[in-house]
Amino acid sequence: MYNPVPLRPSEVEVDIPVRWEDQKQINEFGGLNNRRVELRAKVDSLKKQLTDLEDAEEAVLMAEDDGENPAVMVAIGESFVTEDDDAVTAFVEAETERVKAALDDADAELTRIADRMGELKKALYGRFGKAIHLENDDDDE
Repeated sequence: MYNPVPLRPSEVEVDIPVRWEDQKQINEFGGLNNRRVELRAKVDSLKKQLTDLEDAEEAVLMAEDDGENPAVMVAIGESFVTEDDDAVTAFVEAETERVKAALDDADAELTRIADRMGELKKALYGRFGKAIHLENDDDDE
């Protein structure tokens, strides 16, 4: 004889009507999630740029230590031009500061997005429970 196991109320799927306010929150969450993915890619790109700039600064310092030639070969696209090492150092330092500022801005925006997404998750899970899925595979990053 088959005896079904009764489900707890939290395990029963209930068809909950989606209000306009709920839909706006779901849409906002989706938009924030897309922006978060874009920002993570931007942060990765900025970190690579920062590493490249640090390598360039090290290369300029090594060229200065040689003392033979005060000029440095700089790659611009597929071409190389000769530039004074002081000018290259100043450019690398300015570019490093610009990239660091952009990285700080992106990190700050990611924090704001994570906070707002947390608020939306709480509200939406409170209303829909297990009937809505708001988790990503990369949420632990």
